[in-house]
Amino acid sequence: MPAAGFLLWVKLPHSINALEVHRRALALGIGVSPGPLFSPAAELQNYLRLNCANEPTPHLLNAVGQIGALCHELARVG
Repeated sequence: MPAAGFLLWVKLPHSINALEVHRRALALGIGVSPGPLFSPAAELQNYLRLNCANEPTPHLLNAVGQIGALCHELARVG
């Protein structure tokens, strides 16, 4: 549970590339921010930044589940 703010940083296993999660999520119509976009040194390769300011509707919760499934799939492949 975040202490404050509207953004949640998710640390993925090192074998998962956040840019690949981003690419695959976009193909499903889901927007997620990969960590490297927020690092001038191209760090945070395995981080996602999620906006938590929205009401947790069934549609949003389904999207989060799909992101989780993508990460699970990439972890098995990597």
